Amino acid sequence: MAKKIIVVDEQDKNLVTERIYRKLKVFEIPLNKGISFHLKVLKAKNVKETKENVYWIAQSHNRFKTRKFNYFKSAPKNQKELHVLLNELNKGTKYGERYILNKDGEEVLNPDFHVYTPKNTGFVKSAYVATNPYKSHTEKREGVFFGNLKYIQRTLGRGIWLEGINYTPEFKEQGAFILAVDKPQVLSLLVERRTLPEKIVRSNPIKKDNCDSVEQELLYGDVLDIHMHLHNVLSEDYKLTKEVFYKGESMTKGYSTLIDINIPKDEHNPSLDYNVSILDEHVVNLSWAGKTNHKEAKDSEDSLQEYTMVFTFTPVSKHAIENNYPTIKREITLTVNYKSDFSATVNEKDYVTNPNIVKVWQPPLITQLYEQECNYTELTVSCDGFEPKTFLKESKDGALLTDDRGTTPIYSLVLGNKNNIREVTIQTDADVANCPELNEEDKHTENVFNLKEIQEYTFADDDGIWNALTDIKSLPRVQPYHKTIDKTDQILKFKAAYPYDASSESKFLWRYLFMYMFQYTNPAEFYISVNSCRYKRTIWFNVHPDVIWASHLALDVEKKDILYHDNIELPLVKGDATYISVLASALEKTLNFIKPLFDVLSINNNSKTAITELEKVLRDFIKESKTDMYLGYHARYDIPDGENEVGSLINYAEIQPYKAHLHFQIINVVLLTLAVDVLMIYLTRGKLAPGLQQLKKAQKVAKRIDKGKDKVNKFLDKYNLTLTTPKITMNAALRKEMQPKGAYATIFDLTFKADPLLALNTEYKVDSNSLKSPLKEFVKSMEEKTNGKFELIAKAEGKIVSDINISYNTHTNELTLNKNAIKQENEYNKVLRKGDIIKTDGIINISIEANARLKYKKEFKKLWFFEPVEVEASIEGELKLNSSISLVEKVGYTKKRGPYMEKMICFGGLQGTYKQKAELRANYRDLYDSNEDDQEVPFTLLEKSKGSLGRNYIFELFESKKQFEHENK
Repeated sequence: MAKKIIVVDEQDKNLVTERIYRKLKVFEIPLNKGISFHLKVLKAKNVKETKENVYWIAQSHNRFKTRKFNYFKSAPKNQKELHVLLNELNKGTKYGERYILNKDGEEVLNPDFHVYTPKNTGFVKSAYVATNPYKSHTEKREGVFFGNLKYIQRTLGRGIWLEGINYTPEFKEQGAFILAVDKPQVLSLLVERRTLPEKIVRSNPIKKDNCDSVEQELLYGDVLDIHMHLHNVLSEDYKLTKEVFYKGESMTKGYSTLIDINIPKDEHNPSLDYNVSILDEHVVNLSWAGKTNHKEAKDSEDSLQEYTMVFTFTPVSKHAIENNYPTIKREITLTVNYKSDFSATVNEKDYVTNPNIVKVWQPPLITQLYEQECNYTELTVSCDGFEPKTFLKESKDGALLTDDRGTTPIYSLVLGNKNNIREVTIQTDADVANCPELNEEDKHTENVFNLKEIQEYTFADDDGIWNALTDIKSLPRVQPYHKTIDKTDQILKFKAAYPYDASSESKFLWRYLFMYMFQYTNPAEFYISVNSCRYKRTIWFNVHPDVIWASHLALDVEKKDILYHDNIELPLVKGDATYISVLASALEKTLNFIKPLFDVLSINNNSKTAITELEKVLRDFIKESKTDMYLGYHARYDIPDGENEVGSLINYAEIQPYKAHLHFQIINVVLLTLAVDVLMIYLTRGKLAPGLQQLKKAQKVAKRIDKGKDKVNKFLDKYNLTLTTPKITMNAALRKEMQPKGAYATIFDLTFKADPLLALNTEYKVDSNSLKSPLKEFVKSMEEKTNGKFELIAKAEGKIVSDINISYNTHTNELTLNKNAIKQENEYNKVLRKGDIIKTDGIINISIEANARLKYKKEFKKLWFFEPVEVEASIEGELKLNSSISLVEKVGYTKKRGPYMEKMICFGGLQGTYKQKAELRANYRDLYDSNEDDQEVPFTLLEKSKGSLGRNYIFELFESKKQFEHENK
């Protein structure tokens, strides 16, 4: 389809503002006014064909790029979904025939054939309308013109995405947003004193109230929440500043006053930026009192002073200036009361018991007096094995700053409940000993580290049928704040744990996989307030469970070759993966049962030989037909530090009803293989039943597959090739892991190994019978004269081996190798390196085996008094050579340089063994044997080697291409 642009009809152009915003076109239309649009085709090779095959589709602006499309009121609902209609239109054209005849009259696949499906038509289904005004050459559609569409919107900031398509939405330049837009404005602005924890404030909806002043009387150290709703104030067009003034003098001079207007809800949907909600905060800073000479009140009197908080929206973009966007100002009055000193023990409850966790740079004040000397200037938290996280540190101007400049003070831990309990240390430099108020009664009791408000975790009372089925005996009930180890004025050491809470394996599965991993259950939490006479800071501890969930699948591999997560072997459910394998297993059991009967029937050599041959045939069938599948999943938790520590284990592959469920999944696979074969037999046996004519296309496909299989089998037989199907082992795991400075990450592990993914084997044997005359006659005569044997066997194998060994860290966005990578080395030693994600080996193995045997026998007759002597001499030689070559292709990722591809060539060297043996016998007695133990002597002609052909970083290749094109313009 040619490039198209949606345009406004001439009569409506003065009512619409057109712009490109975040690389997409936007039409800003007035509220409650119908505007007409049409599709302008700029450069179509065939304008008529383009017009007849263009369709309108539309979505609500907030459903952009989803599968939900709007229906058009101006046209009747389509009876056929878009993919059905397009497939019918293709009938009778070159695009509708799957097969065509070539020059030789043979049926071949048509390269122009195309089948439309719901997926490749973007799931538009019946939500479309044709832009072509004619149903036929004579009949015109009613109410629909070429691309003509009228749209009206009655809600500010809402609208649609409109696009003209051939067959699928592309969400690019051929479409546009149509939004009801008014002049830039502040819809609502509310400033209020914070009375709830920040966690609750940010989880609640942003308020839509307005105010000119803060209703509550404020104190220095209070935190203000700012609720704001904006319309048509885009971050591209406006700069927003927030300043506080007293009689024209700025209280925020020297500080950043910018507010980020727009953090998109969806970075791919610019239409959501037109109506923006902002939640910000501001601290009533004590430094204002010094700048304005605000006098402290005495005794119980008040000392009130008014400040003005000014929000200024300044147009900055070219678009905003050209369209005369206004400068917007809103002012809010703040009344601050500078009361006299109040006791921490009396008034701290309002601050400490309410975990008023703020993200401002300076923590709330408990008192407003600078003279207090026990205030701390630093606050850090550390955990075993991790560097400390600084929550507060004094800056040059005396303010206490956080090391991450203002994020909510959360410290995350990932722990167990018995063996994985860690020590946590909170440390300050509060100088309580030198505080002048030290002798006052109860002045510093629990003042530095407040543990009184830690609430105990409440365990669930799990009752019901599941408790009667199984029982977890290793879940001791512990509290997140486990116990205090040491507590002074400057340091608090305690042990933290995760309170695993499940009375059965089923509860554990539900609570810690489905509920927790998908964030329906919050981590265990507790709060510790750290206070001095002047400052207070509440630290919020989140404790996550250290459980590791892992699953395993193995297909057609031996048990010893299964790759287990973290290399920890455990029982899995085993079953037959195909119905042929089920029959082979049944036959094996029957054969083992009747084996004693075979022994009884072997009454003579002839019957014994026949039965042995029959048994061998059956055993070979069983061996070739057996395909085992292994399934399982488990949870490991409370894992102590150390390499290969297992921790507590719940293996659901050994527990009912989960074991039965895994067996049921294997049975489903067996039934699927049976259903596929039965369907193939039915579709290829002849005519279809009258009621199943819709399967005619499937029948053609099935017959072609069947013919293809016959051709492959004939090819394999012709060249003595054996095809080996995939042998797969894989595991996947999910867990949480502690990160530096109180962060945590979700870790995803994936291991996949297919050895082989596909393989072809062949064997070629050369002996006297396979040679051509006259060489054949010569070799045969030599064999007869020497009673010898000459033989050469050559074997070749080509196979593809695939490996994936990745561990993804959601905190650092890094991909690394997991523990299974050490077990996935090929014959060229370790080829996986940091950053590698997928490795594919194309390997060719070659082996040659040559054998030669000569015998000489002579009888010497009786001479004088000596008895006749029969002498026999034999010489044997055997040589074996092995070599291989491999092309290794790897795909990986590095954080700095992005994705890459790397090729390596690996040579397996040339190694072998040889054996020689000479024997001499006389009258059946051994006189000489040069190699009594039949030892094979190994040798190496060429060493193994490998070499990289270099890494190609994909993004850098594109940049190099752009640079080359730029330089050669």
